[in-house]
Amino acid sequence: AVLLAEERDVERTRVTVTTPEAFSMDELAQIASEVTGDSYRNEPLPREEWIAARRALGREDFEIEAGVSYWDGVVRGEADVVGDDYARLTGRAPRPIAEVIAERRDEMPLRRRSGA
Repeated sequence: AVLLAEERDVERTRVTVTTPEAFSMDELAQIASEVTGDSYRNEPLPREEWIAARRALGREDFEIEAGVSYWDGVVRGEADVVGDDYARLTGRAPRPIAEVIAERRDEMPLRRRSGA
């Protein structure tokens, strides 16, 4: 809201808070695997299976629509961006994704499942 309300940026319609690098989901899986030593891979479900799986978990329609909308954007390459908004908001440089994963290694899905 702060960045969208700045008078010097009246044309701004979006805030882009990113790491300093763009990466595909396959690259993210590779980075997570290298950092954690666990075996991550990108195996997206077909759209209808993903929706059915979320419904089975009891997700609300608005949650499912948000997830599908995001995924559609990823497929179209809309998430392949890097911006400086994080630095503008916090006064700090964004951290590389490998560093964030290393810091939160014990919270990663495969680590939580295995109880390691």
